[in-house]
Amino acid sequence: MSAILQSFKQPASLKVVMLAVAIGVGALVVQRVYFKPFTFDAKPAYSIDAGDLLIELGGNQAAAHLKYKDKVIEVTGKMRGVRMQGNTPVLTIGHMIAFNLECHLPPDKTANAARLQGGADVRVRGVARLSGSSVHLSPCTY
Repeated sequence: MSAILQSFKQPASLKVVMLAVAIGVGALVVQRVYFKPFTFDAKPAYSIDAGDLLIELGGNQAAAHLKYKDKVIEVTGKMRGVRMQGNTPVLTIGHMIAFNLECHLPPDKTANAARLQGGADVRVRGVARLSGSSVHLSPCTY
């Protein structure tokens, strides 16, 4: 308590510096904890078939979210198609109507995505971003 009272006696410039240092340290901690860099050669936490993943998601969304969300996963399955979302190529994988599994490729992979054919067997790897009945791997590679 006396430390708090003593802080009121410090010059205003010192308070500003102390506040800036505290904000900087807090921002660094948040960055290290929540924004870990992703590398495409990272070992996946899970390897799973697209159909099995979507069935698991359909059976219990809460459990699937706890298990996969923000983890690197590797998924195999049949590609349904490729669409563009802005300048980002997006592969749609699996054959379930109510549930979606999408791989959001980096924009520089558009030419590679253009060569893919619907029905092709693919293996994708990326960070799982779950939203309701959809799994978005972003960033993602194949």
